[in-house]
Amino acid sequence: PSPPCCGDQRLPDSSEAPRSGVLPAVTNYLLALGCGGCAAEAAGSQQISGRHSVLDGLDPYLSLLSKRASGELPTAARWMRSFIEGHPTYRGDGEVPQEVSDDLLTTCDQIGM
Repeated sequence: PSPPCCGDQRLPDSSEAPRSGVLPAVTNYLLALGCGGCAAEAAGSQQISGRHSVLDGLDPYLSLLSKRASGELPTAARWMRSFIEGHPTYRGDGEVPQEVSDDLLTTCDQIGM
């Protein structure tokens, strides 16, 4: 059942919705609910007050996912591949030398990965 503040709203059937991707679908669904504290109420938490809404809270995560999907921000795997491919001792033969592995792990440790 739907949370009390949301009524009986649900995502449209796939035949009803244009194909625009998951992120716009999530955003549109939350906007259609029209209640900023809906997720908090559903979880049994206190109502979110003021101008802060569920969408505001999710915005940093949706932005991160959007940037990763567009390639603007590399995933951890893409960043690691680029690091290895750009290392001066990597020969491009698919074998990662110990020096490259050590440098990769040291760099990951330094940035907190």
